[in-house]
Amino acid sequence: EKLVPNRIEWWQHCSLWSRALDVVWSHGKPKISVGAPKQIIFDEPGSDKPPLGLGYLGRCHPIWYKDRYLLPLYREHAPHFHGTIIQSKDGIDWEYLGTIGRGTRCIQPTIWEEDGKLCALMRRFSRGLNPMAYYSESTDGGKTWSPLIDSPYPNCNNSILVVNREPLVVWNDDLHGRSNITLGTLDLKRPKYLAKMDGYGSYPAATKDAKHLYVAYTTKPNPLKFPKAKTVIKVKTYDLETLQKAAGKDTTCSSSSKSVSLPSSSLWRVVQPKNSPKTGDPSKN
Repeated sequence: EKLVPNRIEWWQHCSLWSRALDVVWSHGKPKISVGAPKQIIFDEPGSDKPPLGLGYLGRCHPIWYKDRYLLPLYREHAPHFHGTIIQSKDGIDWEYLGTIGRGTRCIQPTIWEEDGKLCALMRRFSRGLNPMAYYSESTDGGKTWSPLIDSPYPNCNNSILVVNREPLVVWNDDLHGRSNITLGTLDLKRPKYLAKMDGYGSYPAATKDAKHLYVAYTTKPNPLKFPKAKTVIKVKTYDLETLQKAAGKDTTCSSSSKSVSLPSSSLWRVVQPKNSPKTGDPSKN
């Protein structure tokens, strides 16, 4: 660890940047072991290589595109803040593909396929007037990306997540912080609200099966009210058929945080981890 003078930058110099994880099967059960640190480095064009011991980070999930996996990573070594896409045919050996947003303070790309092209939304690292998530697209399979433009999704230095092929998006409908974590349709012209997931939330992750969408995110229990809480992670399950029907209704959203309430009892349920605080039903907000 390197304690640089600016305390807020300490995390940029921690071992999270160089970590190896192995899933070992023993007697029919998986066991996760932390291996020797390994810096994630790729031969990205340019002379500004990551410092020794620091590398690229992953935030959002990979997607399957045509005949390969694409995984979005990002750099956050001041003054370098941008996204990087790597590719793999087998999910084991990876190589550099392209760079998004070089020269702009942006991180954590989330990518999806639309009409044969690749698209990306990115966390706007800096705060400013009317902050919105950045958007970029690629028409050559991820090698080159268009200049960043503003999307219709508010982003006050928050992680944003797209669920590929639905397509759906999870974002914070808040111009000033991490309130109003929201699930809605992915539309750069007329996004629609589907559900207000919670009053506060950050760093969403999602997966799905044939019938359900599962979204996990970080919340913040009050340490005075819940001093024994062992987790700040919430998981919610959504019925995909219900979401698809709701997506057809007129629930157009805007950065003014106005939404149309949908019946949430059939739309989702809360999965409370053991020993976690019971925060109530956000659908009543």
